[in-house]
Amino acid sequence: MTHQHSNRSPTRFRLGAVFLLTALVLAVEVAGGIMSGSLALLGDAGHMLTDLTAIGISWLASRLGERRADPNRTYGYARLEILAALANGLLLVGLAGGLIVEAVKRIAEPSHVSAGIMLWVAMTGLAANVAAIALLHRGRENLNLRSVYLHVAGDTISSFAVIGGALALRAGGPEWIDPAITLVLVMLVIVSSVRLILESTEVLLEAVPRGISSEAVRQRIRAIPGVADLHDLHIWSITSDLHALSGHLTLDPGLTTSPDAVLRDAQAVLSSEFAITHSTLQLEGVEYAGCDQTHD
Repeated sequence: MTHQHSNRSPTRFRLGAVFLLTALVLAVEVAGGIMSGSLALLGDAGHMLTDLTAIGISWLASRLGERRADPNRTYGYARLEILAALANGLLLVGLAGGLIVEAVKRIAEPSHVSAGIMLWVAMTGLAANVAAIALLHRGRENLNLRSVYLHVAGDTISSFAVIGGALALRAGGPEWIDPAITLVLVMLVIVSSVRLILESTEVLLEAVPRGISSEAVRQRIRAIPGVADLHDLHIWSITSDLHALSGHLTLDPGLTTSPDAVLRDAQAVLSSEFAITHSTLQLEGVEYAGCDQTHD
């Protein structure tokens, strides 16, 4: 059985840096919203406050995920990252709904603001969000980081919407442009959030990880010399970057090498070709095949 756990320190560092950037933007937007009278900036500041809470939860989940396994939690706390990703995905859908409601209100009841202050504050927020996206981009294979990435992407969309609205106001354009842009772009956040929710749910349901075919795994292991069959096969994810497998490996009656050698070959194939680094294989002779409850 192999047990390879990824180093999560870079994840925690990225989350901490993004938390600080988000807190800075929040403070700037609150001050800018009060000075300019912009409800858009104050509304976005509320959005940022919710994101700040979500990022803090993700950071805590990442830290707890590094705690060692114990007799009661034999896989440790890595699944907390999936729970955090699911919670953040649901929160993002709620935020998107709030943005839609606010945009509709602004179309019906436009308000006058100081476009100059609004523009500079929004550009500051955009610069910080771009920096945060750069920090998170390389870790998006991690569902927890991806959930934060989507939060920051939503903040970036909000910054573009506010900038667009400020530029439209300065150019004398119609005041409905800003909320109209927001309505279009927020749909992208909803689509990404729903995908995140579905992926998190699949992990919690212990479905076969995306990108791995159970039939391909079965056929590849059966092709190893000395293997007669692989059955009672289960493949699942403990967390986004840690896949696990269990199964019954039936040995060929004419096996010319040691069972341990076959086991090592099977685990090497699982690790190198399918990124399954936590595998439990029960070796058995052909006379035992079919004695268990199979699920494939």
